[in-house]
Amino acid sequence: MADAEGAWSALLDEFEAAAGGSEHGAASAPGAWVAPALGPIPEGLVDRARRVLTAQLAATEYLEGRRDEAARHLAALRVVPQDEGAGISVYLDVTG
Repeated sequence: MADAEGAWSALLDEFEAAAGGSEHGAASAPGAWVAPALGPIPEGLVDRARRVLTAQLAATEYLEGRRDEAARHLAALRVVPQDEGAGISVYLDVTG
């Protein structure tokens, strides 16, 4: 039982680090995640696992917001004329 709890605790440590790092721009390498064969989570770690899940969902929401914001910025830049030789100043209306 102690081995299972230690393995689950280490896995939750990894999840916490990944969820917390997303807010600050740190990202782990993308790729397909393969669930380890740890068996059922020990009862003593269930509340921690729920907190980790909440942190992961918050990180996902944060990142989706940043993605949507970046998409809006890119859409605004696409309307700027691409006339390279004119030397004319271009002003953007950021309120409308």
